[in-house]
Amino acid sequence: MKWNRGPLDRFSHRATRQPMSSLRPLRGLALRIDLVRSGRTVRGLSREFGVTETTIHSWVHQADLDSGRRKDGLTTEERQELTQLRRENARLPEERDILKKAMAWFAQEAARARKTRSDS
Repeated sequence: MKWNRGPLDRFSHRATRQPMSSLRPLRGLALRIDLVRSGRTVRGLSREFGVTETTIHSWVHQADLDSGRRKDGLTTEERQELTQLRRENARLPEERDILKKAMAWFAQEAARARKTRSDS
């Protein structure tokens, strides 16, 4: 039995599990989420595109969140904002420590300057 892979037959030589970075172009096409919604089976599409069924389900789920069809998770925009805020929050203690050290250094320099003025 030969599987009909359709327009993406050139990808048939690839392994079924791919790193996400190599799937970004396919994801850019939104994996033809309309194909899933039009009645094509997830199993058939996973074979055709060479990705797991779970991946297709998660892409459809994310598309539903982004379009407002679902409310049980974060949209892509909210997820990106959350990632950015977490990065900023991780950086804040480092900045605070740098400012503490700078403040201590300036306080020390000010004390030295006062001492040298009082000694003269």
